[in-house]
Amino acid sequence: MAIASAAMLGYRLERNFNFPHVARNVGEFWQRWHISLSSWLRDYCYIPLGGNRATKLNTYRNLMITMVLGGLWHGASWNFVLWGVWHGVALVVQREWLRRRGGRRSGPPIIAIASTALTLYIVCVGSSIFRAEQLADISVFLGALVLLQGAGTQTLGTELLAWPALLYPIHGLSHRGLFREALRRAPAWLFALGFGAAAALAAAFTPLHSPPFIYFQF
Repeated sequence: MAIASAAMLGYRLERNFNFPHVARNVGEFWQRWHISLSSWLRDYCYIPLGGNRATKLNTYRNLMITMVLGGLWHGASWNFVLWGVWHGVALVVQREWLRRRGGRRSGPPIIAIASTALTLYIVCVGSSIFRAEQLADISVFLGALVLLQGAGTQTLGTELLAWPALLYPIHGLSHRGLFREALRRAPAWLFALGFGAAAALAAAFTPLHSPPFIYFQF
């Protein structure tokens, strides 16, 4: 919405999110997620601290400090600090893993799929920490996500499992530019019809009462 609104006023904004949920590791995730923030943290925190030009331990220290500062950028709250620590540890583990493998990133397709799934899981755990309103909530979230100890009284229907199986391949096809190219070649009436159908579908799944957008507090 921000990109389109700016375009109507004659401004071109750089892409700030580039399909982050297809990332194969946490480092790639941060190259795709909130690019303006991650670039700022890299240029004004990580590199001035020494970046990866120092020793291995100092590099890992720089990663941790940078991610904790990224957490504090969102607000002075312990859940944001822990969120930064979580992503910092994930980046350190990834870098050490690649170092021990001699920097090799490629592998068979099943490894790429597993890496993407693991990265998404790590991000989702971190997002639960980020969204926690109290520290006690974090233990409940982690109990459910890591130990599969549900504290709620409601369960999701098994039919809902079909949605991720359907939507994630669509996300992947969109990432490869399939829909973008199809829309460019589509006639105006078909584009308008598809856009209207997508808007109606989004409206149908929008709750009547929803909490305010989380970034309004920052």
